[in-house]
Amino acid sequence: MLAAEITLLLLVGFSLRFLRLGYSDFQGDEINAICHASEYESLLSFARFLLDQRKGPVQYLITCAYSLLDPAFSSELALRLPFAAASGLGLAAFYLLVWRWFGKRTAALAGFLLATNGLFVAFGRIVQYQSVVLLTTTASLLLLTLAIDRPRWRLAGLYASATLAAVGLLTHFDAVFALLPLAVLAVLWQRAYRQAQGRGWPHLAAATVWAGLLVLPFYLAYARRLGPFQLAYWGDRVTAAPTDTLGLLRFYNPGPIVWVYLIAAALAVFQLQRTRGWVLTLAWLLPPLVFMEFVFHDSRTHVYTYLLPLMIVAGHGLAGALAWARSYAGDVPGRIAQVVVGMVVLGLAWASFAVLIDPQPEYPWSPKRVLWWQADGGYLQGTFGFPYNRQWRAIGQWFETAAGEAPIVVTNEKLVITTFYLPPDSTIHYRSRVQPESLAPGDQVYVLVVERPQSWVDGLWGWPLAHWSEEFTAVEQFSRTDGGLQASVYRLTADQIAEYFP
Repeated sequence: MLAAEITLLLLVGFSLRFLRLGYSDFQGDEINAICHASEYESLLSFARFLLDQRKGPVQYLITCAYSLLDPAFSSELALRLPFAAASGLGLAAFYLLVWRWFGKRTAALAGFLLATNGLFVAFGRIVQYQSVVLLTTTASLLLLTLAIDRPRWRLAGLYASATLAAVGLLTHFDAVFALLPLAVLAVLWQRAYRQAQGRGWPHLAAATVWAGLLVLPFYLAYARRLGPFQLAYWGDRVTAAPTDTLGLLRFYNPGPIVWVYLIAAALAVFQLQRTRGWVLTLAWLLPPLVFMEFVFHDSRTHVYTYLLPLMIVAGHGLAGALAWARSYAGDVPGRIAQVVVGMVVLGLAWASFAVLIDPQPEYPWSPKRVLWWQADGGYLQGTFGFPYNRQWRAIGQWFETAAGEAPIVVTNEKLVITTFYLPPDSTIHYRSRVQPESLAPGDQVYVLVVERPQSWVDGLWGWPLAHWSEEFTAVEQFSRTDGGLQASVYRLTADQIAEYFP
């Protein structure tokens, strides 16, 4: 039974993270995470680049290493694979961790909740640090737990846990929220070592120093280079309007899914006990919950830092409800309750598949029916991980071969995307008008109109997007295989610009 549960959990979790992983064009911050090794003449210049970012270096090290194999980053699938793998392995580590803290039933239910949660599935399908944080923090906690429970893991687990905790901190500041449960585990480890072999604090101190040696050189140098850009960015996030966390969760988990989590977590409140598992879970849950909701107001998707341990609470709530149904209501109602929970889990998996993998239609750019509910979609700051394909590889190739040297391009899509996919000699204007007098004789302007862009800009130069096809004939159009229009290219002369856009 256990092997079947693990197999099904991994099958669901890995399928949601790997199916059609290369379908989507790069989205927003994915491109910001890309690092070209060829751009840095020395290790010193590369170190300066890493220190100038707003987060740890690990995601940039991964993409920079990939650039040695594929300098053009010609495959979205290949670049996403390490992050999807980290997400899947993090799910496996999470299951084993919850098993050690609460038992198999809670581990299975918490694992399925994490495997199907739309936000974590989205993280697993993009080039971003969150999946690495998920893996390193859960694996670090798991290894230190094993170091307490199993004598043969006592030292190896301690030092491996310290190493992974350091890697997590070097990935992103979010990993700091795993330090409190790690500290609790360290106290328990010291007690276990002292009872079995005597003083354990020299090893505990050595592991802490080792982790510090990995982390502090970067962050001490980072702190010395903090400039107005990073400080202003964080200041704005603290003073901004609070994130609508429920709205964000409903965006990635449409329908009544969020209520499943909340009801399951509420059921766990009646099962609170002074046990190791509960102490560790609350130590992991409460600090990021307070910080993200009451201090760092504009937390956005960083709420995952407390959603991760909240999945344990919700899983424990469901496990307790099933145990109650079997014990107090009888065997038949207990089995019915199991079937109901199983159907709910399958519904969660289908919902994540529908909104994050199935492109017909592409949510959230288009409304979508998910089971019995209508997911309206629409704009949300920080949209990522959803199916999104606008034929950007084909668009870039067309400009490379048909637009001549150094084309002038105006578009309604974000500069970070157009700059990545279009030829490097292109002059790109995001929405801004090109003045006819600024053009040299013979110059032409290419207007690239992207349907349902990531910028969510539905107009260009004062015209609705549909009006362009009414006034001009596209020199090239890009469509899906089912005929859905993705993008159009229009070529304008200086005289046409002066006539139509005085």
